[in-house]
Amino acid sequence: MSKILEGLAVVAEVTGAELSKPALQVMERELSAYHEQAVLRALQRCMRELKHRMTLADVVERLQEGDGRPSADEAWAMALAGMDENATVTLNEDIAEAMQIAHPIYEDGDKIGARMAFRAAYERIVEKARAEGKTVKWWASIGHDAQMREAGLRDGIERGLLPSDTASALLPAPMQKGGEMLLKALGSPNDQVREKLKALREELSRKTR
Repeated sequence: MSKILEGLAVVAEVTGAELSKPALQVMERELSAYHEQAVLRALQRCMRELKHRMTLADVVERLQEGDGRPSADEAWAMALAGMDENATVTLNEDIAEAMQIAHPIYEDGDKIGARMAFRAAYERIVEKARAEGKTVKWWASIGHDAQMREAGLRDGIERGLLPSDTASALLPAPMQKGGEMLLKALGSPNDQVREKLKALREELSRKTR
């Protein structure tokens, strides 16, 4: 018996859920897209928190709450900060991808429309990532202003998104090449997403000159 199946059986019994072995196996199969340790943590929360019979939705809800992804509103605030070419901000692939969709609307001056487009795209992207069991990956996007860099990196560290030892390595002056800012990544963000984000910030730079 796998650890997940064993955990499901225990929590089902504790919460009074009468689940057959086939039902438990179906739940295990649905949860197999997520990392084992994440599922076990979610099951522990179910055992402590539930006042009703456990369902698959209870486990998935706690998996999503614990995957480190911000809400759509929190993500939009990060995206707005990321559109400032001078600012150093902490981003992830979900936010960067949704930024690409919202950016043209934002550039047209429709901030409300951009926010709505971002939220819709972000929620869709996050839902797909969660269904595929993808872990969230954060990195620091380095802006032009060296004085703003420390504050941006510190914010990422204090939120628990960036490791302090890796972030401290980014404190020297920004890397330049041909007068264009290079985005420095923490972790291993998708190269295509990173290049799109770089192009977005460079386009913003040209339009504000």
